Amino acid sequence: MRLPAWTDLEVLQGFALTHSLLNTFFFHLSSSYYYSGWAGVGSGIFPEKGSVFMRVGGNIQGGKTDGETWGMKEGHIEYGGSCTSNPTNKRGGSSYPDELACGSMFLPHGSTMTQKVLDRAPWETMFADLQVKSEYWYSLKPNGVFISSRGGPNENTMVLYAGDDDECLQVFTLDRFDLVDPWSIQLDSSLINKTILINISPYGIDGKKGEVQIQNIGAIYDPWGGHDQTFSAVTKQSILWNFYGATKVTLGPGGGIQFPGSILIPHGDLDMLWPGQDGRTIVKGNVFHNAYGSEFHNYEFDPPCPLPLPSTLFLPQECTTPQPIAPPTPVPVGVPTPVPVTPPTGGCPYGMPGSNACPQDVVSLTTRITTFPTDVSSPITILSQRGNNVTFNISNPFHSGLQGMYYEFTTASMPDQQCLAKTQIPVCGSPITLTAGCTAGQFPDHSLAHGYTMINIWFVDPMMFHHDEGNEIPPCCHPTDHDKGTKAVMFSYKVYCDTKCPSEQNSTRMLLRGGTTTKTKTTTTFSPGIQ
Repeated sequence: MRLPAWTDLEVLQGFALTHSLLNTFFFHLSSSYYYSGWAGVGSGIFPEKGSVFMRVGGNIQGGKTDGETWGMKEGHIEYGGSCTSNPTNKRGGSSYPDELACGSMFLPHGSTMTQKVLDRAPWETMFADLQVKSEYWYSLKPNGVFISSRGGPNENTMVLYAGDDDECLQVFTLDRFDLVDPWSIQLDSSLINKTILINISPYGIDGKKGEVQIQNIGAIYDPWGGHDQTFSAVTKQSILWNFYGATKVTLGPGGGIQFPGSILIPHGDLDMLWPGQDGRTIVKGNVFHNAYGSEFHNYEFDPPCPLPLPSTLFLPQECTTPQPIAPPTPVPVGVPTPVPVTPPTGGCPYGMPGSNACPQDVVSLTTRITTFPTDVSSPITILSQRGNNVTFNISNPFHSGLQGMYYEFTTASMPDQQCLAKTQIPVCGSPITLTAGCTAGQFPDHSLAHGYTMINIWFVDPMMFHHDEGNEIPPCCHPTDHDKGTKAVMFSYKVYCDTKCPSEQNSTRMLLRGGTTTKTKTTTTFSPGIQ
C-alpha cells in the first residue's frame, strides 16, 4: 500500500501498516502496538530490504505509552523535521542506539533513520495531476447499474451490475446517501474481468461539496461470492473508489469490513474506522486511523483495462519530449552571476510581473519560505485567453538578477510537456512569451468547466535564495552541472484559459500596467501598454 498523506497521519489504536511505502508530512503515534513496514501478514508485497519504506516531511512523534513501534528490518526512514518525543529514546537505559529510536518507535539493527529535506514539489505535482484525473473520471457518464433491495432474498443489499454495453470499463456514480445503510454490497458476475470505477458524489442536499461517510456495511462480496479474507485479489486490483471533491471521507464505524479496492481522495481527509483496506490509498489531507487491529494492505491498482485520461495532463516530473538547452558560460560554483541587480532608470518598460486584470486567472499551487516582493503577485502575466490555449509572459519577479530559470509547460501544438531554460536574467529583463495548450474539466452535469494549463517554474541563484527548500530541477529539464549544485526554488501555477472574473460582454477595462482588455464571448485579449 502506497499511502501519500499530504499533511498528517495519526494513529490511535493498534494496527499494522503492512507492506507499505508511507509518504507523509507528519507522523504521530498515540497508543498500542504498531508495525510500520512488514508485519509478516497480509499480501506479502513490501518495499525491498535496503530501501526507504517511510518518508516524513516534518516531525516524527513516537510517544506511545502502552507499547512500541517497530519499523521494517533493513529498511530506512527519511524525515525532514525532528523527533519530538520525550524522551527521544524510551529504551535509552538499555543502551539501544539513539540513532535507531524516536520515543517508543524503534528500527531494528541494519536499518537507518536519517534527517533529509523532503522535496514537496513531486507530491504537489502528483496531487495536481490526480485532481485533474479525479474530476475527469467523476464526469464520465455511468454505464453500470446498481439496485438497492429492501426486501426479498437480497434484503438490505446493493447489487452492482455491468451495463448492457458490456464495456470493459464500468462506471458507477453513487450518492453519498446510497452508502449509509445498505448492510452489504454484491458485485454481480457480469463484472468479472471489468475495470470498476465507483464515483462517490460529494454533494449534499444543499448542492455543496462536503463530507462523505460510508458505514453500516457488514460485507462486500466479489462476483464469485467471496468476501473479507476470501474476496478475490484480482477484483480488489480492479476497483477504484473515487471520492472527487469530498472534504472528508469517513469509513465506519458502523458495520466493519476490510474495504476492497483502491481509494482516491484528492481534496480531503480520511478517517479509517474499519478493520482496514486492501489497495492503494492516496489522500490529500490528514489520515486518522482509529480501529483496533486495523490494517492497510498493499494491492496494486491493476485493472483489466486502464482508466481513460483527460486530453492534457500535467506531468512535469516525466517530460515525454525533453528539450536540450544550450549550456551557459561556465561560472565557478559559489561565484555570483554578474547580472544587473537594480531596475533601469525610469522604471521597467515591461510592466510589473503578475499585473493581471483578473488575479483569479493565475492560481498559485505552492507555498514556499521564499516569497516575492510585496508588489509582485506572481511571475506570470496573461496576454490572451482563447479557451483552448493561453498566451502569457514569464518574468523575473525578484528585485535582483538571477543565475537562471527553468520553466515547464504544455505546448499548444502537442500534448507533451516541454522544459526550457533561460540563463543570466537581469532585473526587468525582457519576459519570456509562451502559448500553452489547455485542458477543460467537466462539472457533474457534464458541462465544460473553465479550461486551464499548469506551469512549473524553477528560479536558480546562489546568492538570492537563503533557504534550502529541497526543490530539485527534474532531469527532463536538463539542468547544467552548475545549476544542479545551486539552490533552486520551484513555484507551480494553474493558469485559466477563460477569464474567471465576471464582466459584461464586449466590456473594456484598464489594466494595472496601462493597457486595456477587451472581452468577447469566446476570446479575452490583453493589450499591454508596452510589449
